[in-house]
Amino acid sequence: MIDKSVEKNMKILITATTYPTSSIDNQPQFVHNLAKELASSFEVHVLVPRAGDLGALNERIDGVHIIRYPYFFKKFETLAYGSGILENLKKNRWNYALIPFLVLSQWFFVIKIVRKYQIQAINAHWIIPQGIIAILAKIFLKEKPKLIITSHGADLFALNGGILKKIKSWVINKADIFTVVSMAMKNYCRRELHINNSDSIVVRSMGVDLEKLFIKKTRFEDRENVIFVGRLVEKKGLFVLIEAARILKQRKRNLKISIVGSGRLLEQLEKLVKEYQLSSFVVFLGVKSQIQIADLLNQHKVFIMPSIIGTDGDQEGLGLVAVEAMGCGCAVLVSNLAAVKDVVKDGQNGVMFEAGDSLALANNLEKLLIDDELCKRLSEVGHDFVKSEFDWSVVGNEYRRLLKLLVT
Repeated sequence: MIDKSVEKNMKILITATTYPTSSIDNQPQFVHNLAKELASSFEVHVLVPRAGDLGALNERIDGVHIIRYPYFFKKFETLAYGSGILENLKKNRWNYALIPFLVLSQWFFVIKIVRKYQIQAINAHWIIPQGIIAILAKIFLKEKPKLIITSHGADLFALNGGILKKIKSWVINKADIFTVVSMAMKNYCRRELHINNSDSIVVRSMGVDLEKLFIKKTRFEDRENVIFVGRLVEKKGLFVLIEAARILKQRKRNLKISIVGSGRLLEQLEKLVKEYQLSSFVVFLGVKSQIQIADLLNQHKVFIMPSIIGTDGDQEGLGLVAVEAMGCGCAVLVSNLAAVKDVVKDGQNGVMFEAGDSLALANNLEKLLIDDELCKRLSEVGHDFVKSEFDWSVVGNEYRRLLKLLVT
């Protein structure tokens, strides 16, 4: 049993390169939500890159102390945020020149913050660069904090060059605990990175606010049509979805697919929709806030996640957006990538189809749209399942347990 006063005095540093600048920011919220959950037990500091003029350099939100560090001239800091570092590198090769500046600045601030606040544990989100930086920072620290490194998928799956695999293996082996968000990621570490000490790899997804935000507010009978939510990038499989929509149009099926999100493939996708004459079937709604997304999910009957493995190996680490959809009462139709199976059990709480197969997607979507009884049952079972497994109260307790084990 840990003394509560000791527990409250535990000092944690979380590092990341994706973080919301405000409560209405459309950046992924999961790192902040984890920090907020942990702040009820620990003293939590978060270190993230500066986001232009958005967000103060030093502020406190939801009990979390947030430090945003500069790494270049403000108007040229384009490596982080948006669709994420990997997508930003693909979008603009200039961003490669920013990598050493971000690494050096983050390394300097990690050392400074650990010393100033007497940090006892670091939770570095993403193997590269945060995991590497935390390990290198520890070399220069007399009092060495414990280290939890968390991978969310892209950093593990997409960086596949020979030297990069060796770097990832080195980072994972240096961590006191390495957490991944799905069993598929743990299996990848064993198979591709030859991490034999699998006891040091903990499977624990990020969470979703299933108590106040992503909740079921609309009766199933009052819902209609289909929705996709996510970044418009290769691994999300949007071309497969549009091809499936073309097939259903040929079958004279009347449906509307709402696509929520933005990304570098938007122009190509809009062009394909126009070419297939699907403008009345597929609607691009752009970027929406978390509150707006929850409202949109509550308006739709079926949520689709047609994810694929990208040409660079990138793929879903879990597919947390499917959890959000299930929390809001949607029936979910997802591709059968290994990581997604931690969330969706085919035929039990959702339906799976072969990744990349637009015909299989069209056939299963048609079945769900016709069979309201099946759709409603999947919606109800899915909702109950995610409430018990993915709410932040569950995830927060697990991270608290890991940190207590390390520090005490």
